[in-house]
Amino acid sequence: RARTGYDALSGLNARYVEVAAETEPHLPYWRRTKEIAVFDSLRTLESQITRDLNDATTALYAAIEQAPDQRIEIAAKRRLEGLYRYLGQMGGLALKGDIRAYEELASDLGVGTYAAELDGGATVVFQAPRCADVNVFRYEDVEGRLTPLAFSPISCRIAEPVLVVERVLYPDLPFLPGDLVHTIDDVSVRTESDFAHAVEASAPEDTLRVELRRAGQLVTVNWLPRRLPDDSDEFGEELVDFRQQLGFWFQAYPLRPQPWTRVAHNTPLAFPKGSYLAYVTAPGHASARVPFVASGVSDTVRLRLPLEADIPSGFELVHEGYAGIGGLDQDYLQALPAGRVWVNEFAMARHEVTVRDYFEFLNAPETRNLIDENGRMRPKSPEGAAILTERSDASQSTVGPMETFQVVPSRIATRASDGSWSISPESPVTSDWPVVNVTLLGALEFAHWLTERCQGRWNFRIPTDVEWEKAARGVDRRTYVWGDYLMWPYCYNPRGHLGTSYPVGTGLIPYDESVYGIRDMEGSADEWTVTRTVAGLPYRSRRGGDWNTTDDYRFKLETRVGTFPERTSSANSLGFRLVTDLRTQGTRMDSVSHHP
Repeated sequence: RARTGYDALSGLNARYVEVAAETEPHLPYWRRTKEIAVFDSLRTLESQITRDLNDATTALYAAIEQAPDQRIEIAAKRRLEGLYRYLGQMGGLALKGDIRAYEELASDLGVGTYAAELDGGATVVFQAPRCADVNVFRYEDVEGRLTPLAFSPISCRIAEPVLVVERVLYPDLPFLPGDLVHTIDDVSVRTESDFAHAVEASAPEDTLRVELRRAGQLVTVNWLPRRLPDDSDEFGEELVDFRQQLGFWFQAYPLRPQPWTRVAHNTPLAFPKGSYLAYVTAPGHASARVPFVASGVSDTVRLRLPLEADIPSGFELVHEGYAGIGGLDQDYLQALPAGRVWVNEFAMARHEVTVRDYFEFLNAPETRNLIDENGRMRPKSPEGAAILTERSDASQSTVGPMETFQVVPSRIATRASDGSWSISPESPVTSDWPVVNVTLLGALEFAHWLTERCQGRWNFRIPTDVEWEKAARGVDRRTYVWGDYLMWPYCYNPRGHLGTSYPVGTGLIPYDESVYGIRDMEGSADEWTVTRTVAGLPYRSRRGGDWNTTDDYRFKLETRVGTFPERTSSANSLGFRLVTDLRTQGTRMDSVSHHP
């Protein structure tokens, strides 16, 4: 059904292009009936394909797990691999034939993935303290991801992409974090595709000459690329990770201000339609990333630039303002109603809470003495106590009152004779993993404990649904943190990374980074929020994809999954991250004003 759906999608796309070409461009949308009919069919078919793919992958995984012999298991694996390869070839086909016609119709209908691509331009005024520098970047599609490129609103000059090394996996490589790559054997490289083509064009025994800029100086290094084994194609093309082959990762979204990207304060500047990022820095202050859309709609975004001491270490500022959240599919995806809502300023942890962090909490004297031998405790936090009371009242008639909850993660922890907790020797977990198998009540107790430990300087808590979605999507209503199309290698999951069996660590995939600099909101672990998925019911929303799922829909940022707050995921995938409100004054900016 999934393959048939994609074939039909291709045909509908071609038909849409034909109808759009036949339609008079001046007609209002309510008179473009044929175009609307095909457009609506495309949207309906895409939703059905998502359901069919979920059914197909679920059935094939079940067949693999329950296969009575190796022959049937291999056959099921081959069918699953064939499905993945087909999807890789067909993905992103819909609506690519005539993007201009699609944008015009979607703009009139008020739908579409990128609000930024469907709106008009704007005049923007930046208001900031004298000590602050404001540099502007424009989001452009680079290899399937929206990448902030240096931009000048004065000349409309836009920089080309750059390759900056972020992380080096092996000490024998000649690269260092921060290296800016210019050429390979005198051929200019600007993107990872350029880099890959240069490597693939060389013979296995060739040593390549790489020119790069390191600490402001031009440097040339000699490099013999690592090669994958000859039999690597057995994993399927979509699973071969080019970055694992190279042994290093590039930054996904390097912010490199130029003299011509700095904008004057209090000066009206005309911006073409699109999605932008203002990168604001000032001595003694935490830097701020302020996404905005040149939309033609009058708007003002106010930002308080916090002092460095005002924001917890490892947290990123999510500035106050409106954000487009939710989606049209409130049944299958359980999305919030699509709309534009105001979100107050907060700071969110750059990384998920790790096993090391959580076990420090479990073994703190003020916590350990409250945990029984089964890993359960009575809540100390007011939020946890309120939830447990609600759940206890609901369970009275079936299992009796609920007085304690599971605080020790199931399946990964063991208890010593002195009452301390450590990673179970039978578990593959390491201390760098994001902590998984945590109940919402356990996450709330961790936040309460950390708040008390810092003597109330910050009030740590679990994010709401809306806060999580804004931190992940920014303000331009993107579908994934990197853009519009699901690119499996851009986050940590079984389809995108060779040999993915465990979460491994936090923040390791540069592409899985939101506009605010927050990592792992697509892959790694899925995350708790405190918001109910349905009013009046106990289920709390989980967000994001994870290392252990191949369900496409889970990676859409509007998707929500409801889970009882005293339970966790059977897939060893459910973790959490913290947010905090900023109480101190800092330096307030009326940073971006939009005028039609």
